[in-house]
Amino acid sequence: MFWPLLVHGETAVSKNIDRKNVNNYPRVFISTGASGGHIFPGLAIADALRKKGVLCTFIGSGRQFTATVKEQGFDFINLPASQVNVPGLQRKLYALKDLAHAFVVAFKIIRKEKPVAVLGLGSYASVAAVLAARVQGIPTILHEQNAKPGRANLMLAPIVKRVLLAFDAARTNFKDSAKKPKKYHAVGNPVRKDVLELRGVDRTEDGKLHVLVFGGSQGSRILSDIVPAAIAELPLDLQKQLEVTQQARPEDVENVKRAYAETPIQPTVSPFFDNLPELMHQAHVVIGRSGTGSISELAILNRASILVPLRLADGHQIDNAQILTKAGAAVMIEEQNLNPDILARELKELLTRQTKRELFESNAALVAKPQAATDAADEIMKLAGLGHVESALETQEVMADAETGEPLAAPKPKAKTAMDIANEKLGDDI
Repeated sequence: MFWPLLVHGETAVSKNIDRKNVNNYPRVFISTGASGGHIFPGLAIADALRKKGVLCTFIGSGRQFTATVKEQGFDFINLPASQVNVPGLQRKLYALKDLAHAFVVAFKIIRKEKPVAVLGLGSYASVAAVLAARVQGIPTILHEQNAKPGRANLMLAPIVKRVLLAFDAARTNFKDSAKKPKKYHAVGNPVRKDVLELRGVDRTEDGKLHVLVFGGSQGSRILSDIVPAAIAELPLDLQKQLEVTQQARPEDVENVKRAYAETPIQPTVSPFFDNLPELMHQAHVVIGRSGTGSISELAILNRASILVPLRLADGHQIDNAQILTKAGAAVMIEEQNLNPDILARELKELLTRQTKRELFESNAALVAKPQAATDAADEIMKLAGLGHVESALETQEVMADAETGEPLAAPKPKAKTAMDIANEKLGDDI
């Protein structure tokens, strides 16, 4: 069996799940790719499902995240999938061969384990698992994390039952969204628990203006080059008020520190910060990329930001950044326009104009969807028949008042929870 409850002990078990009868609980497979943008929303949804008495297992690519997933109490089944959209005929053929192999592996696992639903979070690895579930008649659902959907989700959307969106702006990219509007639900992008715990907590004011600079999981060379130079252009009295924390690639750390040597600032520079949510919460201004996780966390924590989208072929980080810029919660500077002068001007504006900064923070709060993980879990349970299904009312017999003959509203059926399902199965076994 794949279930982490048998491997990781008490830490993996929700109080709603009986370890002795683990095989009687509903199971959801979460199919994902090899990036934090897929894994971390998946973990948040899995945790929400577990609290409702539903077991989850991850299936897809991303061996580097296996330990992270298992630390949270979930198992990870790796599939042999690779990106299909690659140059060269031979590489495409190898990728298609991997995808076919992944489909066969996923088909066998799903047939054996019989999950009640399969959630696809994007990437080519998720294609195999979602297709394998679909051909076996298992409910399938997608979650799209970006404002501009990825190719895998665009390809799978026509054949799945439900598509959950991080941002409603993504809706129009799906061809059947106009004809089937109820199929698409903007639930938000689930974020880490430690981010949610800081929502609504006041920043600790220490007399400093805190600037946080981070460029995603790989760091950012352009931010390492431009940000110190931009800060050096700020008025000296403003520089003295700054507390700068900057992420940089390992090979750039010393260069970044030296770049601040001509300023009164003593920066904290590191390739990795394990307390990034706390640093973001403390920041007055955040300078960074616009991956979907960053956008969602900035909104949850209500932080003003200057965004420099990573230049990608599909441009999805630009679309993500526009979620906050259109809401009046961020400034976007595209890479080709980024230089110390422009960045210094925008940074000075946010640091010295408290009213504008607070307006950005208020506007960011309007974008936030702190219930995203719970709402996504509810949609999955509804699709799998584990919760209240609205259409059930349509099949009920219409009752009439004995005296007036007027139809009475049909009683709303009680929602069947995952625990109810589990108890029914246990009763059948007795």
